[in-house]
Order: sequence, then C-alpha cells, then structure tokens
Amino acid sequence: MKKFETRAALDIGSAQTKITVADVNVSSNKIVQIHHQSLKFVYLRKDLAMSQENILSESIQSHLIETLKEMRLASAVYNPSKWMAAGTSVFRQA
Repeated sequence: MKKFETRAALDIGSAQTKITVADVNVSSNKIVQIHHQSLKFVYLRKDLAMSQENILSESIQSHLIETLKEMRLASAVYNPSKWMAAGTSVFRQA
C-alpha cells in the first residue's frame, strides 16, 4: 500500500488563484513535502461587482481559464494523482 501520493490543490479566491502540489501521507492526510506553489491575481470579486447582471464577464472567465491551464501545465511535471479545488463565494453569487 502507498504511504503517500502527490496531490494538487487549487484555491480559486476572490482576487487570487493559488495552486499547491505536494506529497500527502494517505493515512493522515498531512502534507509530507511541497513540490510547487504559485499564485496569480484574477480579480473575480471586482469583476462581479462591476456587473449589473451578477455575472462574471467573458474576459475574466477567459483569464481564469488561462490561469488554470498555466497552473495545470506547471504542475504536470509532478504528475499529481488527485486534484482538489475550492472556489470563493463569488461563484455562488454569479
């Protein structure tokens, strides 16, 4: 049985999108070693606040998609076996 696995976690926040790729102990779910971390500013909350219809603009959606693609590409070298993501409340409001 494996003692650890490499996982990638995305945190898609109101202004920052972050990724962490780490080895995680499968028994305790604790991080053993971080391989990669990065963040990029994607101002989702600001974009939503400027919308009269409570929708994210196509421009910010494209920016977020490109950011996620870049993060996936940067993490591919570590070959994560699991991906997790958490999104900010901006997605519930949009």
